[in-house]
Amino acid sequence: SNHQGDIDWQAVRSSNVRFAYIKATEGADFADRRFAENWAGAKAAGVPRGAYHYFRACRSGAQQAKNF
Repeated sequence: SNHQGDIDWQAVRSSNVRFAYIKATEGADFADRRFAENWAGAKAAGVPRGAYHYFRACRSGAQQAKNF
């Protein structure tokens, strides 16, 4: 997520990491500002990846699924 700052995806790959989950969204209206950068960086380094949504109890599941 944005909280990890810049990620050296080549170094991640070199450390035998097998996959990464990358934060995409949170709640009903937040999109992680580094998602696209991290998504592309992981792919370029050959790190299999998935996206995740951080659920917030203050909004409905339907609203959050739409955000994700």
